Amino acid sequence: MGSVKKLILDWPRYVPPTFTQPGFGVWEVKGGFSVADFKRSIPQVTIKHKPQVLAMTAAAYAEAAANAGFPSTYVGVEAPNGDIVDMQTLLDRGDTTNRVVMKLVATPSMLGRRLTKGLRVQYHQLIDDGLITSYIADCEWIFRLNLPLGSSWFKGVAIAAGYKAQYEQAATYDDTVKLLDLVRNINADSPESGAVNAILAKAGLGFVPNPGYALSMMLTNVDTKFDPSGDKPLTLDEARRGMHLSKLEFAAWQGTFRNNALHQRDYCLARQIHNLDGKVEAAVINGIAVMADFAVTVDENRLTIEYMLPDGTIIYVPANKEIQRAIFRLLGLYEAKDLATAAYGDDWHHHLLDYTSKAKIREATMESVQMMEAAICTVGNMLLGRKIFPARPIAEWVGPFIPFSSRKQPDGPPSDQLALI
Repeated sequence: MGSVKKLILDWPRYVPPTFTQPGFGVWEVKGGFSVADFKRSIPQVTIKHKPQVLAMTAAAYAEAAANAGFPSTYVGVEAPNGDIVDMQTLLDRGDTTNRVVMKLVATPSMLGRRLTKGLRVQYHQLIDDGLITSYIADCEWIFRLNLPLGSSWFKGVAIAAGYKAQYEQAATYDDTVKLLDLVRNINADSPESGAVNAILAKAGLGFVPNPGYALSMMLTNVDTKFDPSGDKPLTLDEARRGMHLSKLEFAAWQGTFRNNALHQRDYCLARQIHNLDGKVEAAVINGIAVMADFAVTVDENRLTIEYMLPDGTIIYVPANKEIQRAIFRLLGLYEAKDLATAAYGDDWHHHLLDYTSKAKIREATMESVQMMEAAICTVGNMLLGRKIFPARPIAEWVGPFIPFSSRKQPDGPPSDQLALI
């Protein structure tokens, strides 16, 4: 979330972290745009009310999580008068805020301003040597409770079937279903079929579902957090070593992660929000892993609103930043990124405009911003349980979201559309 929040270094109460002791600081949430790795290329824009919605929903969830036995680095929020208060106090005052107060722990940035592979290696070595004992773990723990439109799970299926290029052009629900129909029809004796079936087996599935399928078991994976070349998948053993925990400590964290993912789901459902997937990050303080960063926000989770269309179809409206990714895919920017990456590797940022244009990037940005501004206040009010932000009725803004919404599905293959491979 580094692109949408900033640590205020001149805050009067600021205490910098050391390598062995947590610090104390306030994060100011901004209304910036955040889509994958495009942030270097996206024009500077502000999404109305996003700073307050993100800060307040993250704070409200951190407090609910603490009450349920999930400690974190969260401390409170800074009210407009400078007081550090809990969310109930802030709401009772009728105030809003975009400032979240948290404990601070070491990150690789304390070793150097620019993250490089060498700096990352140095960071891990200092932890191994016992010189850094209060730190952010180099892991992002991801959970999936559903397979919505835009999920990287579908991308993995498409790649396994040999349809990577076609996937990057499939932005809408209907386009994605057409692509998945191609996957369902591949030769059962082909290597591609075997690769797809391996992915299905890991998900406990015997068929290729359409976007919006609720999983019978939670899928989890772990990615790197500080790899300068982007998120990379980790095995559990690599994750344990990346967190620098003993086997017992690591097992305890695994339990915390899984239980918290279910808590996030239930917390949202109680507020009529479907939390389809999200992530949990960890701060390790003297061998004890606790939750870090924000959770249950429109940037950290696929938060969706269930909505019935006139024909009775139930959709999951993507009232989260995934709608931004969908628009970027629709306008060919993910395809441009893939082409630049194929030609230039990790240096693709500097060559993106060889395959698209600033005008196209701006078009995708502005359309996405307008859609997010329409949805974000509704989500904020639902999660906080009060009408705080100026939300319009869903029916007034849902139209542009419908092509990018997943469909609610039954528990098994209802027709030949979801046939076994």
